[in-house]
Amino acid sequence: MSNFFSFSEYLSNLSIHGCGNNTSDYGMYLRDISVMRKFADHTSTLMFLIDYKTMSYPFMDDNVRQVLGHPKEAYVEGGLEFSLHQNQNFSLLNKEIFADRNKYLSEVSNDKLPYIRFSMGFGYRDERGSIRKILQRNTITELTTDNFPKGIFGFCWNITDEDSNPKIFHSIEILDRDTREWTTILHKNFFPGIDPEELLGKREIEILKWMSDGLIAKEIAEKLYLSKYTVDTHRKNMLHKTNSKNIAELILYANRLGLI
Repeated sequence: MSNFFSFSEYLSNLSIHGCGNNTSDYGMYLRDISVMRKFADHTSTLMFLIDYKTMSYPFMDDNVRQVLGHPKEAYVEGGLEFSLHQNQNFSLLNKEIFADRNKYLSEVSNDKLPYIRFSMGFGYRDERGSIRKILQRNTITELTTDNFPKGIFGFCWNITDEDSNPKIFHSIEILDRDTREWTTILHKNFFPGIDPEELLGKREIEILKWMSDGLIAKEIAEKLYLSKYTVDTHRKNMLHKTNSKNIAELILYANRLGLI
């Protein structure tokens, strides 16, 4: 697999050098879209297809204005470049999220590709200049010869009213074909504009200091006159906010920033 430092570098390379088979058949996806149109209309869902080589939308749903806040013509004429310009968190997508996704794709077998979905919550500027919170989920339509996405089929929802949290996230999940349940392979949170040193609250840092001294939740609760449930909740929140897999990683994160 070739190494690219960013999503924009990959798109530029794909546009110049191609990707093996330069034609894509979106017929299957267009048939699926025609079946799902009524569902999309009733649930304010935006459906779309993106071709990374041509930086275009082979399909863009009529629901685009109510979800993303721009007319359909803007995407037909401006393509992917127009859309990326409205993404308020493109710097995260361009580097960290791109790296995470392609690391996973380099390790997964191609037969699992139809059962993998990528999700991202991000800020998006509408035509009035307001920022909307968008949830996007997509699958890969096809891979290039060196195992990079050639295009995606996806869905978007405007979740501004349901989620005003500044948190940005991305995740990778795989579907169990027997149970029809999704298993999370990776989930990361980002808090753009928030100083990492201010990410944890005063009480959380206080609890974390005791954890670093080896105290368990029950002992910390007794020292701070809290319930064990409250201590456990703070612990879970700290792990979630810092993308730490366990307490050891969380303590390392806090030590690195000089918080404890």
